[in-house]
Amino acid sequence: MEINTYPSTSLRNILPRKSAAELRTLANAYYVKGYSKMNKHDLAESVCAELQVPERMEELLYVIDDPVWRMFQQAVDAPGAIKISGDELPACRALEALCYLQCENDGDAPCIFIPDEIKEVFGSLVSGGFLARKVRFDLLFRYAAAAANLYGVISQYDFVDLFNRQNAQKTSIDEIFPVLIRYVAVESGSFCFWDEYLVNDEFEENEFRDVPDLLAEIGNKPRYIPDKKELLRYADPDYFEKTLHTAKLERFLIQSLGQSAGAAEEIVAEIHFAIAVEAGVQAIFDILDEYSVALHDKQLTALLPLITNMTNSTRLWANNGHTPEEIFREFSSRKSPQELAIKKKIGRNDSCPCGSGKKYKRCCGR
Repeated sequence: MEINTYPSTSLRNILPRKSAAELRTLANAYYVKGYSKMNKHDLAESVCAELQVPERMEELLYVIDDPVWRMFQQAVDAPGAIKISGDELPACRALEALCYLQCENDGDAPCIFIPDEIKEVFGSLVSGGFLARKVRFDLLFRYAAAAANLYGVISQYDFVDLFNRQNAQKTSIDEIFPVLIRYVAVESGSFCFWDEYLVNDEFEENEFRDVPDLLAEIGNKPRYIPDKKELLRYADPDYFEKTLHTAKLERFLIQSLGQSAGAAEEIVAEIHFAIAVEAGVQAIFDILDEYSVALHDKQLTALLPLITNMTNSTRLWANNGHTPEEIFREFSSRKSPQELAIKKKIGRNDSCPCGSGKKYKRCCGR
């Protein structure tokens, strides 16, 4: 990390260099009263004062992305400006627009620094225990994102139970709502609240009308709960569990359908998420069409069993995170030997033994 010294690192020198229009935009963002009638000097003074409100800075630093937080920490600890790569620069733009961080060009390399007043306010937050609170809130956020991505829907009570199973420092309904709602407000996670539930934000698209249907499909199915490390991987909305069947489909796309390794990986990921939310077979063919994957009869015949096997080993929202194979084994194991002897084979049009209420062919028998 290379450090440069800039002659002007105070907000009182930085803000007057901005145009009156830029200062009005900042004043509006910080709810400065009467800003439209202020001259440039008063605008700069008012914005400078608002930037030094500790509570505002604290709320912002809770919800910024991890890469931005790491850069902010590096810059706030540095005695001057630090050089960053061009790829890191876009991540800094939001904090720069709010004047909590400044970007400068030093030749070909961009540099960032934290204004002096912002460093002082951050120091007061640290003294007040901010860093410990952020670690705590970040963990709750990652659990919420993971639960929403893996299950689609989970009651707040079940979420608290899930968290408390895996962490020594327990949480409660009274803690999680005020902590998590700040992330919902800035849309920084893949979750939101509906009634007493934490749900994936995809449900917002049709005003949560699909949530009751999903809850009905879940019914009394047990919840799949991986260990903490695996569960938190689901905080990444692009994560899914790779299996032998996803690998086989990816290999088929490359070797038999002429896809590049990168395209095959993307196609399998999109097919996985279509399966996870039970989007239907047509959605899978739509994905293949988007990637211009042409199929002749023999290729289609070879593809269908690969899709079926992947479906049966995919963790579904409707199965509370379990795969169809796991649910089938779970409910079959609950039957007595006499029941299994009476009906060893399940008909395609019979009710699925998992308790979903669907026909076997449209549920675990797909």
